Amino acid sequence: MENKRLDYLDNIRWITVVLVIIYHIIYLFNNSGVISNIGVKGIQIMDTFLIFVYPWFMCLLFIVSGISCNYSLRKRSNKEFIKDRAKRILLPSVLGIFIYGWISGFITAQYTDMFAGNGNNIPGFIKYFIYSLMGIGPLWFCHVLFIGSLLIVLIRKIDKNNLEKVSSGKGEKKLSKKKIFKETGRIIANPLIHQNHDYFYDN
Repeated sequence: MENKRLDYLDNIRWITVVLVIIYHIIYLFNNSGVISNIGVKGIQIMDTFLIFVYPWFMCLLFIVSGISCNYSLRKRSNKEFIKDRAKRILLPSVLGIFIYGWISGFITAQYTDMFAGNGNNIPGFIKYFIYSLMGIGPLWFCHVLFIGSLLIVLIRKIDKNNLEKVSSGKGEKKLSKKKIFKETGRIIANPLIHQNHDYFYDN
């Protein structure tokens, strides 16, 4: 298989990331009763965008990541895949929590009495750990993505017969971009639908 980028997956990814950024900016001005640290008054019309994108934009990122994992696993062994994911996803996200994540937690603590007036009695290293966990923020996606990667490897081991069939090229079906978009839309529209992976391929 040629080692080249799939432009349509990259385009879906960057467009969705832009939506995520816009979502979190607008979220500061939500009118749903969730008070942000900057203490601004909610703007009701902003909620329209939030309500529209919230049910599907993160689901779409996970779908794209899953498709990318499939291509990655065709070129790597399970061990190489996990090692690569740990180096590119897990390690940077964990370091991010403890290097700068605590700053977010510390700032939040300035607006709330999170220690119920007993902050002076709590050792600094425990505060640091609590602040760091509070500052996970968007890094949760990286952690869930890494766990999902481990689950994919486990599923491949369980579904070994089908994997060997696909890897050998026997009976392999051509991937249809049109069908990917169609079935992705169906998954987003109804998260309860149980989809078989063969739906993403032409008959």
